Amino acid sequence: MCRFRIVLLYLLAACVMLLGGCGSGEGVTATLPPASTPNPTAASTSSQGTLRLAMPSQIATWHPLRATQREVRSLLGLIYEPLVETGEDGAPEGALAQSWTVDENSRTWTLRLRQNVTWHDGAAFNAQDVIYTLNMLQEIRENSELDSPYATRLDWLESWSAPDDATIVLVTKEPYYGILHALDFPILYRNSGMTASSDPMQLIGTGPYRLDALNRESMSLTAQDAWWKKRPSIEKIQVNAYSDTQSALAALYLQQLDAVQTDTVTLDSYEYIQSVQVYSYVTPYFYFLAYNLSSNKVSTPTMRQAIAYGIDRSALISDVYVGAAIQVDVPIMPNSWLYDGRLLTYGYQPELTRATLEKVGWRKQNTSDTYYNISPGGITGDFVLRLLVSDGEDGYRRQEVARLIQNQLKDVGIKVEILVKTPEEYQSALSAGEYDIALGGWYLSQIPDLSAMLRSDGALNPNGYNSGAMDSLLDNAKNQLTADGLKEATDAICDLLLQDLPWMSLYFESHALVIGDHLTGITAASEANAYQSIENWNFIS
Repeated sequence: MCRFRIVLLYLLAACVMLLGGCGSGEGVTATLPPASTPNPTAASTSSQGTLRLAMPSQIATWHPLRATQREVRSLLGLIYEPLVETGEDGAPEGALAQSWTVDENSRTWTLRLRQNVTWHDGAAFNAQDVIYTLNMLQEIRENSELDSPYATRLDWLESWSAPDDATIVLVTKEPYYGILHALDFPILYRNSGMTASSDPMQLIGTGPYRLDALNRESMSLTAQDAWWKKRPSIEKIQVNAYSDTQSALAALYLQQLDAVQTDTVTLDSYEYIQSVQVYSYVTPYFYFLAYNLSSNKVSTPTMRQAIAYGIDRSALISDVYVGAAIQVDVPIMPNSWLYDGRLLTYGYQPELTRATLEKVGWRKQNTSDTYYNISPGGITGDFVLRLLVSDGEDGYRRQEVARLIQNQLKDVGIKVEILVKTPEEYQSALSAGEYDIALGGWYLSQIPDLSAMLRSDGALNPNGYNSGAMDSLLDNAKNQLTADGLKEATDAICDLLLQDLPWMSLYFESHALVIGDHLTGITAASEANAYQSIENWNFIS
């Protein structure tokens, strides 16, 4: 976990530029009216043992299975727990499920539930809670008017049952070790009275904190004495509503809050005012350049590799993301156990781009020419690539990335024409092949299956990449029942991807948990649960 200092300028003006915020809510409409900012005087100092956090003033829902706002999901992670959680290295770890085995038919998984786990009202947790949750998630999935970040997890399950109170049996559609990642969703209390479509009247979980009070403007939580893990060191959590991330960060800088989850932070090194801690974590937001495999300019792996060597991803990250991204060669989060320290294959080597272009026959009519302008077939004309980019969500940043790529490829003799399109026009041009390279992005699933992106018939295959060899490798990965087997199969997929290079991986975005420097013990955070190491947090005496 990356920890560093940031310097803040114009504190009282709170002129911190951010993307998104506490009130952004993934673009959903709030059901609660905006709350006013809490009184600064009343919240100016932290009481002993009380951690002060922020929540959006516009909450779409507190339903644990339907909440999409990242700040709400993180707060719900203080109350609820999954069967299997994702560890700091991205590997599946037992939570409410203590252990598991897979049957000889390779599709029947038996999960042994953790014993002596209680709900916050004192009732015992058992298998019927899991069945209740799975049935509700299925109901949400089948209702077109309801949305859930977890609904597609059921695409991997064929059936579920509870032979006794301590056991869950899952029959899966694929004999796939990665199915364990699909079990990372909140388990609900069977006696909570919650339904699929209604907002919950009460939030009762098995997690480290129990809910004391919740209204439009605030939330109060207390550490759960009977939690099966290590009891949190911080006794109380007080959550107040803020209209946006800028307001929450301003409150943090004024010592009215202790931690804020945010998309990005602009650093300013001109004047030192106040120090805070920033814990940067990688997110599933993945960006890439898709090649039009039907374009004769990029139809061969050699040409695609030449272009890749001419793009300086570290400069894109530095100039556009202020360092808040991590460059990769493959669509696997760099903190994942499946990434495992993989070295970059296509580092910035512009001399290789020029050498490759000249080797295949491109040359310049005059040595002073900016662009290669005589093709391998002897036709005169600049080497031009059409770069397709959308002006939709995050469009200004994507266009800035496109402009930097344009300048970088200019330096190696390739002319780039940027085609800025609306999201609808972008999809149309992509389908019609009216581009040479296209800048795209995905929010990747927690389940490490790359089939949607790389299979010949993949739903997210951006450019019609069709490889029988890749299809076989993907099928092989979904037949692996051990961590080692899946790791080996994934390595083979990545090796072929780097060889064929149907699209070039750029980077994963990083987000941050900004924390007052009076806190310690923060060792892990993620987009879906910024407080996953909460039991280790404490105030510095």
